[in-house]
Amino acid sequence: MALWPFWLRRIDLPEAQWAFEAALAAAPERTVLRAEALLAAAAIDYRSGALARGLERAQESHGVALEIGEERARWRALQFHGEFWIARDAAGEALPWLEEALALARREGFAEAAAIGIYTIGVASWIVGDFDRAEQLVAEGIDRLRELADSPERIPAPVNIAELRSTRPGGLPGLGVVFEDSLHPLVEVTSATAVSYALANQAGLARARGDLVRARALLEDSAARFAECGDAAGSAAVGVRRAYLELAEGALPAARAALEEALEVRRGRGDRRGVGLVLAGLGLIDTTAGEYATAERELAEARDLFRRAGDRWGLGSTLWRTADLAFARGDLDGAQAALEEARAVVGPTQRERWMANTLAGLAELALLRGEADRAATLLADARDRYLARDDAPGVAEVDERLGALAKHDLSGGKAGVR
Repeated sequence: MALWPFWLRRIDLPEAQWAFEAALAAAPERTVLRAEALLAAAAIDYRSGALARGLERAQESHGVALEIGEERARWRALQFHGEFWIARDAAGEALPWLEEALALARREGFAEAAAIGIYTIGVASWIVGDFDRAEQLVAEGIDRLRELADSPERIPAPVNIAELRSTRPGGLPGLGVVFEDSLHPLVEVTSATAVSYALANQAGLARARGDLVRARALLEDSAARFAECGDAAGSAAVGVRRAYLELAEGALPAARAALEEALEVRRGRGDRRGVGLVLAGLGLIDTTAGEYATAERELAEARDLFRRAGDRWGLGSTLWRTADLAFARGDLDGAQAALEEARAVVGPTQRERWMANTLAGLAELALLRGEADRAATLLADARDRYLARDDAPGVAEVDERLGALAKHDLSGGKAGVR
């Protein structure tokens, strides 16, 4: 079971799924080990996008822990359920599990578990656009983790805040959500390490609120902590976040340098998923800079890596960046192909916000082709999906686009006008 973080990093997902199927079949006894193995297998399913099967395994893990009276294993299953629903952008579904997990942790005196639980409820608040509550709870969770920095107890790594809405530099058409990085998901870390990752996520919250100065300060704090303990993987993760911050400020050379440094570290560690995510980021930067041939090479390598691995999240987000490149080149057929593939890849995950972002991209394509009615239909579908996940910022963004489209129709303007 100790190999599952390795499989996640290298994204040898089919091999990992086969190994866990064999292990679970060979050891059907209702034990703590089975409860842990079920969650590890669910994590592999989560990574591959097989969310329905992952949920079934998480439910069985909770049942085993409840049956044998193992409260720590039960807490982990409850927490995993909450994180699982966050992965599906369903904060309403996540909160009952997270709140029950937090209550159990407090009752049993699991201080580290309670700290990460408070933080995770903050992330659920971020999903629905309640930034004030998110800031409060994330900060409280980080403070609690700091108090426990000397504890050897290991806890789930902090849930990521990695999907941020971003205005495209230079006014280029494209998709409004960027999947920045996965940081260090689905493994266990100490409270001290969790603080460093949580600070990087807190920087994402600051960016979402437009406070780039505070975002930079938080990233610097996180980077310093990782450097102090010699954690190259953590430093690379923060470097990726810093690159996107530089991109948001229009500093393309600095953004590229930060990603190239992270790429070198991840190639050296054999972190294939990390490599793919960095390549997708480089593709976005080079698209923005007009270096289209370089961007195509980077995105092609990332797509090939994620396709072979069966990683729907990595492939879907790279296809968004591929569509951005096609938009920049004026290649509408290429954008269509990338977005249709993204829709097919993301669809089975039932990840409504990702589907909504893909549909918004298809709407942009329809506008460029002068198909106003189709664009309006796609935007309405995207709006419904954001609404289904209580994503207020997503709904507002689509409403703004629909309003602009309606004004063009009333004025007799061309549908493709931005």
